[in-house]
Amino acid sequence: MRRHLYQIFVISLLLGSGSCTKPIQKVENNSDSTTLSQDQDQIKQKELDQKENLSRDVRESLYFIASLERESLRLILKNSTFEKTTLFSVLSYIFETQAGTKKSAPFGVDCNLYRLEKKLKNGFKIFKTCQKPEILLAQIDADLGGSESFQSYRVEFNVKEWSKIIGFSASLSAQPIHCRWVFKDKKVRTVECDNWVFTTNTTTISSEEVRLKVFQFNRDKEQQLRLVGGLFVDLVERRKIEVLVPLQGRIKLIEKEIEVKDDFADYLKQEKEKHGEKESNQKSNEEKEYEKLIQAESQNQSQNESQSQDQTSGASEIPPEDGFQDSQNGGVPQPKNRGR
Repeated sequence: MRRHLYQIFVISLLLGSGSCTKPIQKVENNSDSTTLSQDQDQIKQKELDQKENLSRDVRESLYFIASLERESLRLILKNSTFEKTTLFSVLSYIFETQAGTKKSAPFGVDCNLYRLEKKLKNGFKIFKTCQKPEILLAQIDADLGGSESFQSYRVEFNVKEWSKIIGFSASLSAQPIHCRWVFKDKKVRTVECDNWVFTTNTTTISSEEVRLKVFQFNRDKEQQLRLVGGLFVDLVERRKIEVLVPLQGRIKLIEKEIEVKDDFADYLKQEKEKHGEKESNQKSNEEKEYEKLIQAESQNQSQNESQSQDQTSGASEIPPEDGFQDSQNGGVPQPKNRGR
């Protein structure tokens, strides 16, 4: 009996020791899973921090330059309600949505699916992902300049892929558009763009574009905004434009109409004049021939009339036949008295 009880005690001890080891193993598994989740959270937080640090200043600067574009077009077109989508307004939308901001797509874009790719150096590549393969829209290069408060950026637009924004004819004929800006102390200090172009009005047969040789903004200068270029209709410059926006005072807008010389129209005019001269010469020759013909016909008619008159006069001189003579009464011919 004692032996049986001793076996039961030993078995209970063994079972108790096994149950004690289970919580220890469970604690070890919990520590591993906790460490793994912490690592994943750190990686996600690092990615979010990296995205925020790389794109925050870019987002703020793109939003400001987009407003600068619209204000420039309002001044040039003398339209205070101009609100069309521009190059930088699309870039601003892309960066805001990639950062998690919920915004509606700009009016007129042909795609609202984009992807940002971090370049090996500081900067981004912007892709349109509505189709395969993806299309490169633009790329931004960043230069920190050795200071966190001073950053310089440069963007290059792939103009052919921006036809919905700047216009079809402009996307085919425009040179590559480059813009540079400096972001310092949480503000855009300078902006410069080369070959900036925008279609303001288009129909099925004609298009009107604003092309700027100079697009400059400098917050620290007296003349903060300077725009120099022209208004083009069907790729022909019709008006020169210069806009000066001072820090204080009135805005200066200079416009100069251009007398357009259309070589093709001049050629058509010359050809028309030549053709008209030929027609007039041909007409004068025909008139001369007609006058000659009329003169010849009149001469022939006068000759015929003179001949008919001669024949009439000859016939009146013919003597009457023998045996007849005119009577004095009634003109009835009477037979002559023949002598025996």
